[in-house]
Amino acid sequence: MSNFSSLLLLIVIVLILPAALAFTLFYFARIAKAGWLKGGLTLLGMTLSIGVMFLLVNVVPYFWAGHLESKWTAAHPQSRTEMEFHLSLYSMREIHPAQSGWGSNHSMQPGDKMIQYLLFWTQPLEVVYDKDDQLIATYTSYE
Repeated sequence: MSNFSSLLLLIVIVLILPAALAFTLFYFARIAKAGWLKGGLTLLGMTLSIGVMFLLVNVVPYFWAGHLESKWTAAHPQSRTEMEFHLSLYSMREIHPAQSGWGSNHSMQPGDKMIQYLLFWTQPLEVVYDKDDQLIATYTSYE
């Protein structure tokens, strides 16, 4: 099974099935006659909905970063252009190594720059490039 198929299956099991169950509970709460049953189904549906939202915000970005990592590690990028070809859904900024999670001890050479990519806008990946935008090091700080 490919990495993408595994990720898709995980998303279905962890997010889509609980969300569908929550909507089903809300539907049955709406048509229920007994007040206690209506309240119980609504409470259970709300709990599931909050859990799905928590997973969306906290877990999905991590799995997306792992998915992208499997793409760029297999390709062995040598330059900034090649690296960014394998990334999607990200923002970036130049940082000092002290601001990096795992790359804080990296010794920068003259002309080097550390770019922090926020994969899925939350998961930090730091990449060091030389003055010619050749890749020197990567630090997966989201792990």
